[in-house]
Amino acid sequence: MFAIRGIITSLANKLISGKSLILAAFALYLILAIGQAYSRLPFVDEGLFASPAVNLVRHGFMGTTLIHAPSTCFDCFSLKVTLEGIQQHTFWQPPLYFLIEAFNFRLFGIGLLQVRFMSVFWGLVGLVAIYYLAKEVFNNDRKLVVLSLVLVGTDRFWLDAASLGRMDMMAVSLSLVAFALYLNLRKKNLRWAIFLSNLFVCLSGLTHPNGLLGLLVLVFLILYLDRKRIGVGMVVIGIVPYALGAVGWGVYIMQDVAAFKAQFFHNVARTDAFGWSSALVELRMYWTNYGTYRESLLSHYFQGVHRFAPVLAFFFLGLIAAPFVVKRRLLIWFMLLILLLGMTFLIGHKDAEWYLAWITPFFLLNSVIIWDVLKRAKLAKVFFSLAYCYIILLSIYWSVIGIKADAYHSMSMYDLNRFQSQYYQGGKIDGVLNGGIAFFYDFHDDVYQDVVGWPSDIAPRYFVLSNGWPGDPSAQTLSDNGYTKIFEGKVYTFYEKTQ
Repeated sequence: MFAIRGIITSLANKLISGKSLILAAFALYLILAIGQAYSRLPFVDEGLFASPAVNLVRHGFMGTTLIHAPSTCFDCFSLKVTLEGIQQHTFWQPPLYFLIEAFNFRLFGIGLLQVRFMSVFWGLVGLVAIYYLAKEVFNNDRKLVVLSLVLVGTDRFWLDAASLGRMDMMAVSLSLVAFALYLNLRKKNLRWAIFLSNLFVCLSGLTHPNGLLGLLVLVFLILYLDRKRIGVGMVVIGIVPYALGAVGWGVYIMQDVAAFKAQFFHNVARTDAFGWSSALVELRMYWTNYGTYRESLLSHYFQGVHRFAPVLAFFFLGLIAAPFVVKRRLLIWFMLLILLLGMTFLIGHKDAEWYLAWITPFFLLNSVIIWDVLKRAKLAKVFFSLAYCYIILLSIYWSVIGIKADAYHSMSMYDLNRFQSQYYQGGKIDGVLNGGIAFFYDFHDDVYQDVVGWPSDIAPRYFVLSNGWPGDPSAQTLSDNGYTKIFEGKVYTFYEKTQ
């Protein structure tokens, strides 16, 4: 009896050991991220950003031919992006994501899930970086490291970015790798720490302009921790990756400088960025995503999304309290503050919830530091324990509800298959901000393209609009131009040219 009890105790200790819990945290992330990638609705950006990679694989150039040629200006939510020359060269975003996406298509074929699983992979890379970052910050305290991994790996906005076919998760993770490399290598070899960390921040910037946030944080880390050790040689070492990146990107830019200026600079100069007024827009972003949250297909399944509002309050309470509570352990707090200020005054398009993947990991790590300091106080220990249970369970519940709804198959694919089998009789189809549909038609531009604005010089046989998604042309515009609604599905409405 005692021998059996000893064996059971030994097995239990092994199961709850630090390594097992760490692996379980990674596994939990993968289950939720893959589930969301498999089930969420296609999004316009997933098609628009896949088109250059598809063309690179099939035709050897990196143009976005998914966008109809007359669509020269993207004007959505008061954000204007000039699309001059976009069918030949894609400049509105840096090129690294498109190159990696093309490599992904070469290996695994072209498809929506292939794009999303790439984001799942980068989310895993970012979570590994969080692991090493937490190990350094918490002095290898496994309980705190595991808690950090579970909080970040189940975070609603981390999973949102990690299951969407955009470049945000890749950019965030590359910057996180840079931070982790610098903090773990600086004491062993400062030269390598500076070179490698700046290399990964450079790669982050070549993935998405928000990589600028990573650069700001890395410069702070270097100056805050090692300013007395930095000489001219170290500065040169840090500049080398950016010089190499500029040369590589510059070679592509030189193919059409005018188109680059038109696309890229109009894209980064968003109307909701820069200046003190952007602080109000920034606050609205947090309240929109954590508080009321805009209407979505999950609203039917998840009533009262304001349940996330206490999470936001918890985060900002930690932001305010940290300088008074943790005192000397303010490294993460400073990194969080820089990201918040950078996002507020330098980054536009603030209603994009996937941008919060830059912020929420540091909100969570900051709260764990406060809990570590206050955990001897029974009241604080109970408060933080309840708060973390609430955050983790609520985030998991949100993910599970979305996975269960399976809007991708039960709505999007249902509508497209029904249209294809019962209504489609050949001819051109144009969608309005529905780039994700391109995966259904395998990016054959002679069958399906996306338009932005009303292209007066084209008249495709079919138009498809997303139900409840703002855009132009409207149903009335289509009716005025001779289109009749032929099928209203669960998420798409199709119109046919009848006059």
